[in-house]
Amino acid sequence: QEDATIDYNGDQIVATASTTAQTANVTLRANISDINVTKPADDANPGDIRNAKVKFVVTTLAGAATPYSSNWLPVTNLVTAGDVRTGTLSYTFMATLPSTATDEEYTVRILVGKDGTDTSGYYVAAEQTTVVTVYKPIGDFVTGGGYIVPFASAGTFASDAGKKTNFGFNVKYGSNGANLKGNMNVVFRRTEAGVVRTYQIKANALQSLAVDARDPKRQTAQFITKSNLTDITNPLLPVSKGGNLFLYVNMVDNGEPGINDSISFALVPGGSDPAVLANILYSSSWTSNKTQQMKLGGGNLVVHSGFSVGTVLAVAPYVVNIAPNAPTALKPVVPVVEKLTVTAYPNPTTEYFKLNVKGNNKEIVEIKVVDMTGIVVYKAKGAANNTYKFGSNFRNGSYFLQVTQGKESQVMKIIKAN
Repeated sequence: QEDATIDYNGDQIVATASTTAQTANVTLRANISDINVTKPADDANPGDIRNAKVKFVVTTLAGAATPYSSNWLPVTNLVTAGDVRTGTLSYTFMATLPSTATDEEYTVRILVGKDGTDTSGYYVAAEQTTVVTVYKPIGDFVTGGGYIVPFASAGTFASDAGKKTNFGFNVKYGSNGANLKGNMNVVFRRTEAGVVRTYQIKANALQSLAVDARDPKRQTAQFITKSNLTDITNPLLPVSKGGNLFLYVNMVDNGEPGINDSISFALVPGGSDPAVLANILYSSSWTSNKTQQMKLGGGNLVVHSGFSVGTVLAVAPYVVNIAPNAPTALKPVVPVVEKLTVTAYPNPTTEYFKLNVKGNNKEIVEIKVVDMTGIVVYKAKGAANNTYKFGSNFRNGSYFLQVTQGKESQVMKIIKAN
């Protein structure tokens, strides 16, 4: 047997096709590597990762029965041709939101190995767990412009190291919430036969947009669009380099003025896996076997979403989201003069939560946790400026945590995901 490591790089947040749609296709993807890649000293004789078997198991955080599970899947695609140490695979399932919900969170377990139903897996690895959110895109839009300076571009049309990649885009849903509209324009340079040529990636049919704006200090987005690739070195005589291509864009808006924002671009033929290097026509920065985001050299990104439906309270370094169906007892109280600061971590957690509470020293702090049905599962009282530990006995699922001190109250959503 050989040891392996798991690197999940699939969907983390997915929007339904419109503000009224109830379903969305979620693509789970992972790179599986022989331990020789990440810890070469532990194994000087790597095996062939194509002997590994992988299973994706998906459950709702509310604790419902497992709605989705793949079979044991072979790792047939190598990330880099000829390197049998790292492979990639994906599995797509259709998520269906409850009829009255605007979002749903899913726990995704990635298993490498074998069980009683399939004993052919040659690799084993520590199980990896992640959380994927599916939501209705109420008020979503992204816009921005600027440039990055790639030094590790990859693909058939990899850009020259140190030369700018310029971009501009605007993507949003129409007024009826049903149609995704906008534009995307990316320009990069590469030297061919001693001539610096200029290439343009231009969007022609936006496919999907997903936005997570729950943390105002770090708002993320990803969108996919059909695109054309054109050589525009001579703008009067543009030369087509391919149509029916898919451009994958991932970005982080770290607030104003944009100096810490980041973005990535990956262009592949339609239907091709962007995790396989052989499929890449252009990757802005290919490192550690995948397209990675780069900080902007100049410009700004703006991400906005209506996903955080209801009241939103900032609680550094997290954001509190009160869901539409949150129990009445958990509605926040308007803060007064004394500032109550609450931090729960890690969130999600696989073991227990640590709760750090800062506030005035004159009043007792009351802590209450309820599950999604409104049942109180934890209560405590104590002093402010203290750390509390709880949740080791919680079942997998989402909970609402309320911390009250005097007339101040903070509420946040916490997730237990083994």
